[in-house]
Amino acid sequence: MAFQNTAGTIILDAVLTDVGRKRMVEGKFDVSKFLLGDDEIDYGLYDSSTGGVQTNIENTPILEAFANEHADINHGLLNFPSDDIIYMPYLAINSKASIDESVKHHQLGTGSYFLAANAETAKKIKARLGRTVFNLESGTPDRNKLFIESGITATSASPIPRNQHARENYIMNLNLLDKYYIVSCDGRFFDRVLASGNKCYFYNDAANNLYSNFEPLSEIVNISLPPVMDKYLSFVAVGTSNKIYENGTGADNNFSVHNGPRGTIVALNFKLVDELTGDSTSAVDSKYSTFGQLDQYVLGGGNKFDVIETSIHIEGASTSSKITVPIKILRYSGT
Repeated sequence: MAFQNTAGTIILDAVLTDVGRKRMVEGKFDVSKFLLGDDEIDYGLYDSSTGGVQTNIENTPILEAFANEHADINHGLLNFPSDDIIYMPYLAINSKASIDESVKHHQLGTGSYFLAANAETAKKIKARLGRTVFNLESGTPDRNKLFIESGITATSASPIPRNQHARENYIMNLNLLDKYYIVSCDGRFFDRVLASGNKCYFYNDAANNLYSNFEPLSEIVNISLPPVMDKYLSFVAVGTSNKIYENGTGADNNFSVHNGPRGTIVALNFKLVDELTGDSTSAVDSKYSTFGQLDQYVLGGGNKFDVIETSIHIEGASTSSKITVPIKILRYSGT
């Protein structure tokens, strides 16, 4: 849904999902609630030093309604009763090279993260891209992980300390610590979510040595929360206290994507439904052709892969901050 300002008349542009169109035909369509977001606004055009706004921000084009079934509002507008909140933590993918087993997206994935359906596929991806860091492998608790980090990112005009005192003042005392993460994924493709738990740790010392342990991940089962989209399942993962603090050199930023106080971090992997995990000697499941494409040269070279594109939606339970992670499920199919 989007608002369009046309010649002084405000038009509400809405695109119905398949479920919405079905209910419209049945005469049961009724809008009970809606969510507002500002994904399309570039706040870089705001001059925080003077309080002024550049002219361009007033003419920022508003996006049309999304037709993509995986579209979602990443930055929903929130209302908090406290007037003490100055900075809001948000979620970001932490793919710092200094963190072991942190999965990275490769340029061949056009921003998506590869999820290998089986060990055979993972080996083919490694052989093609040269490193193991460019893919997750379905159902593995002790290999590459997707790290999601909650924290505050400051600007050069308004820097914030990255010490324990700032973490307590800006995050913990305001009940903005995302201890729990709601992870949603398409139940047609995913059976379980693997996540880190209470016994993990993530911190640095005064010499900026990193101490971290997120292994092994544990399987968590879906819960009864309303799905973010039709066919999606919801899971609750426990975040680990993120105690990466500044040490006067700025080297703490080697471990965190936030240059302000950090809240929590969680490591994730995903288990595909069994029918999607067969190797190249097995019959290909019909879901690959129904929801994706067969025999694609995704990575270049001579190897072909069956591909399904989907997305994972993650929300911080305390802040309601959201992030959507595009995933390409790959199954090696031959040469």
